[in-house]
Amino acid sequence: MLATDSNASQITLVAPEATSTLIFSKNSVLNTSLYLNARAVYEIATTDSAAERTVIKDVATGEVVVVIQRRTVLSDIVVFSARDGRGEVTVKLKEWLKEKTLENGYSTWTIETPIGNFVWRTDKSLRLALCPESNLDHPIAWAQLKTDTDPFALVLTRGTEPFREEIVASYIVLEQKMRMKEKSFYGYRR
Repeated sequence: MLATDSNASQITLVAPEATSTLIFSKNSVLNTSLYLNARAVYEIATTDSAAERTVIKDVATGEVVVVIQRRTVLSDIVVFSARDGRGEVTVKLKEWLKEKTLENGYSTWTIETPIGNFVWRTDKSLRLALCPESNLDHPIAWAQLKTDTDPFALVLTRGTEPFREEIVASYIVLEQKMRMKEKSFYGYRR
C-alpha cells in the first residue's frame, strides 16, 4: 500500500505565457521594419546620419504613431500620435523614460503608460527586460539578440497590445543608447 502525505507538495505544470515576437528586418533599431507573423507591422525610419529623428509608422494604416526627436540644445522629445480619444501627446524623453541608478550600479528606466508604470532593466540573459513596476522579476517584454538560429527581435507577452507603441519606442531609444556605448567602448557594433 502506498502511503500519502497530505502535506506533500504537488508538481503543477504551468503553460508558458503566450508571446508575440516582433522581428526586426535587420540587426538594427534604425531604418528597419518590424514583422509579426511574417507581416510588416511597423516601419522605423531614421533618415539623418546623426539619428536625431526616428519615426515609427503603423504599416497597416500608414499613420505615424511615434516620433523620437533627439536635440542638441533642447531636451529630447517623444511625440505620440492621437489615439484612444486623446490628442497628440508630446513629452520630454527624460520625463517619460525616467532613468534611475540602483544601489548595485545598474540602471533602470521607468515608462508611464495608460495602464500603469513599467520598468526596463538590464539583464544578463535578456539584455533588456520590461517588467511591471511592482514585479521586476516578471518580464513582459524583452530583447532577443541575433544568433545563428534566432533573429533580432522584441518579444512581448499577451496583454501588452494596449501600449505596444510605448514599448517599441522605449526599446528603440534604449537599444540605440546601449549600442552607441558599446561602439564607443569596444569600437564595434552588434
